[in-house]
Amino acid sequence: MVQAKATLEMLGTRPVCTAIRLSSSRQTKRGLPIWMKRFGDSLAWRSIVDDVEALNLTPHQQWQAASQRDSAAGAVQARLPETHRWLLIPAHFLPQSEVEWHAFRLSGQEPLAIRASKKLKNGENIIV
Repeated sequence: MVQAKATLEMLGTRPVCTAIRLSSSRQTKRGLPIWMKRFGDSLAWRSIVDDVEALNLTPHQQWQAASQRDSAAGAVQARLPETHRWLLIPAHFLPQSEVEWHAFRLSGQEPLAIRASKKLKNGENIIV
C-alpha cells in the first residue's frame, strides 16, 4: 500500500486518469505461496520437456514429462483466480486530500482483467 500511495502521489492530481492506472489486483497471502509452487513446478516440467534430448529420455519418459508439464500449467491457470481476489482502487478527489484505498473482492471464473474491469464499471470507478 505504501508503494501504491507513493506512485499515486507521483502521478499527479488527475483523479480519473490516476485511478485507472492504479486500479490493480492484489494477491492473497494464502493463495500466493501455493500459486508460486505450482508455477515453479510448471517451469521445471517445461525445462525437462525442452531438454529431452540432452536428458536422453525414453519415449515413455518424454510422454510423462509432457503430461506433467500440461498438468502443472493447468494447475497454475486454475489457481490464478484464487490468488488474485482483491481489486484495489484509490480514491483521490481533491489534490490536498488524503488518498483512500478501497478493496473489492473479485469473484467469478472469467479472466482477471475482465473481472476487474466489470467491477470497475459496475461501481462507476471507471466510465467508458
